[in-house]
Amino acid sequence: MKNKSVFFRRIAASLSIILLILVTGISDVNSTPLMDYDSRISAGDVYSMAILDDDSLWGWGSDNGVHLGRRYSGSRTVNKPAPIMKDAKAVYAGWGTTLVIKNDNSLWAWGDNMPGAGEDRLAYALKPEKIMDDVISASSGNWFVLAVKSDGSLWAWGNNIETRLNENLKVKDTRGQYFCTPVVKPTKIMDGVKKVKASGHSYFVLKNDGTLLSYGTNVSGSNKVSINGISYYVLDTGVIDMSLPTGSAYYIKNDGSLWGIGQKVYEDLDMSKFDYNKASAYDRTPVKVMDNVKSAFHAGAFLPTALKKDGKLVVWGTTGTVDMYFTQNPIDINTWMSRKTLSLMDGVRAISGGTSQLLASKNDGSVWIWGIGVLGDGNENGSTLKSSKFIKLEFNKDEEPLFTSDTQKSRLLSDWIKEKEASGGISSYNPNFKANWECDFWKENMVPGFHTAQSGSTVYGYDAWNSLILVGKAEGNKLSGYIYDGIFEIRMNPDGKSYSGFIFDNSAAEAGYWTGIRK
Repeated sequence: MKNKSVFFRRIAASLSIILLILVTGISDVNSTPLMDYDSRISAGDVYSMAILDDDSLWGWGSDNGVHLGRRYSGSRTVNKPAPIMKDAKAVYAGWGTTLVIKNDNSLWAWGDNMPGAGEDRLAYALKPEKIMDDVISASSGNWFVLAVKSDGSLWAWGNNIETRLNENLKVKDTRGQYFCTPVVKPTKIMDGVKKVKASGHSYFVLKNDGTLLSYGTNVSGSNKVSINGISYYVLDTGVIDMSLPTGSAYYIKNDGSLWGIGQKVYEDLDMSKFDYNKASAYDRTPVKVMDNVKSAFHAGAFLPTALKKDGKLVVWGTTGTVDMYFTQNPIDINTWMSRKTLSLMDGVRAISGGTSQLLASKNDGSVWIWGIGVLGDGNENGSTLKSSKFIKLEFNKDEEPLFTSDTQKSRLLSDWIKEKEASGGISSYNPNFKANWECDFWKENMVPGFHTAQSGSTVYGYDAWNSLILVGKAEGNKLSGYIYDGIFEIRMNPDGKSYSGFIFDNSAAEAGYWTGIRK
């Protein structure tokens, strides 16, 4: 009897464990969520990134000076994939900033808009730097960055003019004009966020409840919501994912249906039914594009692409544009404007793309590329245009790692000032020289001509249209602060007219030497 009792207790315990697994979905075999493969490949403007199944990050393409660590080398082209770092989980190859989330959820970045040095640097970091912890999603646009933490909070930093990130950083002049200074340190802008994607000066926010918000894009919805003083369009509800914003927006709903909103959507569907006179009205009308979609991508240079749930990669658009990119079919004016959907590849688990490339990751872990330019096959000017063929990439462990040179350490504006002071290139700081910075016109070498007005220690600069483009603080013979797309510091010479200093703009990896004469 004792043995039977033990036996039945064991059976009951086993049944309880099985029931717990069925109810909660917990399994000691695999308790982690499914891999987000879409975030493991990413293409920027002229370069691409991929995370392999061993969590190693690789990069290739044309380097504009920061993305691949080739700024101080003889060649800025990486013809074949080369390793960058280990333990990577997600990568986002932006227009000016590359972002990587590592397995410990730390966010790393290089490129422009690097926080952490306060007002001393808003430009490039020339090698990966750790930014913050506990990040689950990130994206970068033109001179700004967004990051979502695991608690649903959305953080931002960078340029605060074209893309408004923080309304509390407005500086008003004596005439009521305002200038939005940059967000120099990560600042929380809202809560309840699941995912974010940015492009250009606009971005999408997917809330935890499935609401899709947009800011700054040409795509607009019929409703608006204000969060911390910034107005967002409400595009739709019940959304689980979205593509990058261009002239249109694509997003996937809970039932797997792909929807689009914006003028470009109608061009992609059927040009013969598109009425240019009603384009503005169409911008507010979501359109169902197709069903059974896992993910979608659209960059303005190419056609939209979708990954179906069965692993098929498809593109669509007018017959003429599909044939122009992916086939050698002769032009047929009778079918040019009708819609065409073309299947490019099977067995795909993730897709991404940029301004000149499409990337696909297959179920076997291989990475494939289609496009124009450096495709990672050893050819500096490769092209698969007029073909639906993708190139399979090889990841050779013997390739020299990127970002290994000590010369790639980021520099601060204060470094340039100290060096130039020591060499006599600019005047030393003199707190006793009360420089007059007010003037009708400045003749200089770095910034288009402008005039200034001084109110106490605050100096305002205006362009030819009297728009506020500069806000600085005068201190002795020094003027420092913000100018439209960067930071600056200049020193007045003893003559009270000529000046010299440095300016870091958003797209500069090095400070520019700023000289001029106050007239």
